[in-house]
Amino acid sequence: MNRIGFPALCCLFLFFTANRALAEKVPNPAQNQIIAKTARLYLESSGTYVPGDLITESQIEELQDYLRRSFGNSPATHRGLSNRALKDDAPLSRYFFREQANQVLRKAAEKLGGYGQLEVLSLNRQGRQVLQEAIATQSEAGIISRIDTSPQNMGSEASGNPHQLKAIYTLEDFLEAAFPKSGEENSLDP
Repeated sequence: MNRIGFPALCCLFLFFTANRALAEKVPNPAQNQIIAKTARLYLESSGTYVPGDLITESQIEELQDYLRRSFGNSPATHRGLSNRALKDDAPLSRYFFREQANQVLRKAAEKLGGYGQLEVLSLNRQGRQVLQEAIATQSEAGIISRIDTSPQNMGSEASGNPHQLKAIYTLEDFLEAAFPKSGEENSLDP
């Protein structure tokens, strides 16, 4: 090969390689919507999932395996996402997956704007008693009043650290973390 051909060939190779790498990094909104719809259908097909339900680390890992097999690697299959979900043996997870408990806790989470305050409540003995009473009476009123009268109001999910990633409690949290809206920083990288 002559002297001009080899450098030109190298430049072409680098050009096409760089373009391919950039194309893989650019988010594809249409594909993201398909992945999000598939994730919803996957969880709903279990027969027990209701939108707004708490999802745990193992559920996210199973969902990610399915999405990875179906679509290959995508932001929704990033391994860091499952680490931000509650463990299966976390106190709130154990309460939520008891028979009839999920209805009460789901209602309370809707009124409180998420599961963060319920998780905080589940981490101490008095809070667990409040959760047990609410489940037994099938009323979220005790949970709401406890959180409203709490001295620190239990309101902060993030412990004052602006770089702390938001916990994933629901499918919507998962999808928001995987596919941040434009203008938001990438929630996959700390």
